[in-house]
Amino acid sequence: RSADRQPRQRVSTLGTEPRREAILKVAERLFFEQGYANTTIEQIVGELGVTKPVVYYYFRDKLEIFETISWRPTVDCLTVMDFAPDDERPAHVKLEAGLTRLIENMVRHYPAAFLYYREPQVFRPEYIAAQTKLARSFYAHMCALLEQGRRDGTLEFGELLSGSSPDAKPSESSGNSAGPRVTRPDEPSR
Repeated sequence: RSADRQPRQRVSTLGTEPRREAILKVAERLFFEQGYANTTIEQIVGELGVTKPVVYYYFRDKLEIFETISWRPTVDCLTVMDFAPDDERPAHVKLEAGLTRLIENMVRHYPAAFLYYREPQVFRPEYIAAQTKLARSFYAHMCALLEQGRRDGTLEFGELLSGSSPDAKPSESSGNSAGPRVTRPDEPSR
């Protein structure tokens, strides 16, 4: 079945990318405004002023359109902590750069960046598995940078204790109530 999920249009040709992008742009707006279930291929083609075969030249079905729209921000947002192996910047600098790119990508991809969180039930298991793999890589890279920052003294933060409630106020927690703290190398420690 995975072979069935290959994109309909295998190779871009001169003039096909703008039309494909127009389909995605209109569909993205409709999905965001109306939701997946309430958006139809008829509405997409009606707004574009094209026929269904034009849309089906590029995409197999509505789900492929939805997943294509959602995949771009997924990749762009969840790969922001992937730094080149020879990048020797300190961990806190990489974290700041990665988190800045994450915010920039979420804004750039609005509203598509939020479709996955609004309608997670729509996605195929294969899509969810690929998205989960990217998310685990994101968190693994971010945690490694946090630990590196803690080791080199540029980041200070406590552990969330297993008995702590996520809803507890800082005064109710026996952990570090100040939260994470970035200590600049040129700044004296507290």
